[in-house]
Amino acid sequence: MAIVNSIATYSGEGYQILQSTAQTVNAAALTVRVPLASASPSTFSPAVARGLWRVKLYNGGGTTPALVSVTLTGTDGTNTVTLDNFVPVAAITISTTAYVDVMGDFILDTASSSTGGLSGTLIFGGATYFTFTFTASGTSYTFSCDAEIAAAP
Repeated sequence: MAIVNSIATYSGEGYQILQSTAQTVNAAALTVRVPLASASPSTFSPAVARGLWRVKLYNGGGTTPALVSVTLTGTDGTNTVTLDNFVPVAAITISTTAYVDVMGDFILDTASSSTGGLSGTLIFGGATYFTFTFTASGTSYTFSCDAEIAAAP
């Protein structure tokens, strides 16, 4: 699949847009990194501290695949901060005809040293990559994921 209407349309000038598309999520692989470690670029450069996130889940397989929650974290490679946690009132079914498409914004405090959470600033210079972590239900579930981050320093 592909991202047709990107969050890039919401972001301001100078924002970096990085995507990880057509990733498989199942019981053995519950995270999607943006950008992918194998991608080029594999990190945000310069590091970022504010922006928008979006995740689209589709093409559910197995028995009754459903989204229970999605958590977004950002990291500078050493320190990690939880930025958002989307938890619907009830699990959302993902099938070949029903999908999930959610987005949110984030801002994080940054430090000029690597003290991280010790000083309450959490991230050194800004996040260099992000991870979406999914909690799902169903039997032998699988679904596809398109994820994107539009962010600026």
